Amino acid sequence: FGVVDLDNLKQDTNLPQGRLPAQHHHHLQSPHLILKNLTAPFPHPNIIDIKMGTQTYEPTAPPSKRIREAKKYPPQSEIGFRIVGMRVMHNNNNNSPPSAGGGGEYTCWGKSFGFNLKTKEEVMRALMIYFHCDGRGGRSSSHYTQHILSCVIRQLTRIKKWFEAENDTLAFYAS
Repeated sequence: FGVVDLDNLKQDTNLPQGRLPAQHHHHLQSPHLILKNLTAPFPHPNIIDIKMGTQTYEPTAPPSKRIREAKKYPPQSEIGFRIVGMRVMHNNNNNSPPSAGGGGEYTCWGKSFGFNLKTKEEVMRALMIYFHCDGRGGRSSSHYTQHILSCVIRQLTRIKKWFEAENDTLAFYAS
């Protein structure tokens, strides 16, 4: 993870034959951010794609883009984020997690699912499914789930504080 320096990347000895594979040359014309795969150590990670923020366009965007972006998902300006999609492991055996041999299968919800979450209540139900607080699998009052939610809220609060109080030079936009 970090920022890709294209000149050094093409000579990276960790790449096959010390070069960027030819099929990727046309994709990398300028520096890119490389993200670390945080799910790698987990055998059955749940994954959620959330776009944070109330505005998805830069301040200099033309009115046509502002209107187009605002129409994309109107509740985002009120809720402050949108769920784009998620993948959740559900146990077949309520007594043991998939990693302990309890079995299970993934359910995936794509972009259309996220766009169809129109109310705060629908968004809350989706988050409850993601965090296994929906009563499935007998985990609705789990101390583990409460601990995980506390950690997530603490991390999101830290990010919010950084944006509001500590960051006075950077702005992040994604549509």
